[in-house]
Amino acid sequence: VGPPGVGKTSLGKSVARSKHRSL
Repeated sequence: VGPPGVGKTSLGKSVARSKHRSL
């Protein structure tokens, strides 16, 4: 889920939103 060690919080939120929107 994206490169680790690169704004885990930011990436996590972005991915979570993208996944939630997709689902």
